[in-house]
Amino acid sequence: MKASFLSIVVGLYTSDRPGTGKLQLKKDCHTATFSFYACHIFYMSMPAESATTDESLVQSVLQGNQQAFRIMVLRYQNLVTHIVFRMVKQAQDREDLCQEIFLKAYDKLDGFRFGSKLSTWIGSIAFNTCINFLRKKKLVLVDGDKNDEDDQASLADMRRDTAPRPDELLANKERNRLLWKYVDELPPVQQTIISLFHKQELQMDEIATIMNMPLGTVKSYLHRARQSLRNKLSA
Repeated sequence: MKASFLSIVVGLYTSDRPGTGKLQLKKDCHTATFSFYACHIFYMSMPAESATTDESLVQSVLQGNQQAFRIMVLRYQNLVTHIVFRMVKQAQDREDLCQEIFLKAYDKLDGFRFGSKLSTWIGSIAFNTCINFLRKKKLVLVDGDKNDEDDQASLADMRRDTAPRPDELLANKERNRLLWKYVDELPPVQQTIISLFHKQELQMDEIATIMNMPLGTVKSYLHRARQSLRNKLSA
């Protein structure tokens, strides 16, 4: 049986320099394997530690506290999976990317200055990691059929759009199932925005920061996605 994702990630580091508080990456980390899907069971057995602030959590991780790193992964694993699972379709690629994202977050943590929320910062690492992966695969990230003028028109439409949003059209479980089936057919960036907005309930400016996009562009993508879903549901 494969080890859980969390135990492998934490196991990649060892405090082999007593007194420094610095976690060192083990030399054989590249041979580690894990089951990302199994991590949810492992997480459920852990305390939520909701009283721990992000500031104290970051400080503890930087001081070499492995439990603090466990809590950080627990706290933001849903955010990371929402991004990765919407952007990338292959199960093995998803597992590799989720591991890579948390390792990047750890490696870069000493440079984080709370200019944004920790969740936004980790989300940005997740999104950029997925974008780089997809670009190497030369996969389509967004629907490129519209130009900037179309984007502005979409924003104007959205401001005066009084029709029910797709999430307001969900009359029953079957419609809900059908809606998320159609979400799976959207371009990866639109899928991610829909998921972050409706599942993670992030604010639009947070999503814009994570994706490093202008706020208007994110709103335009969200509008296009909603319109596409609305059209499919009403067909």
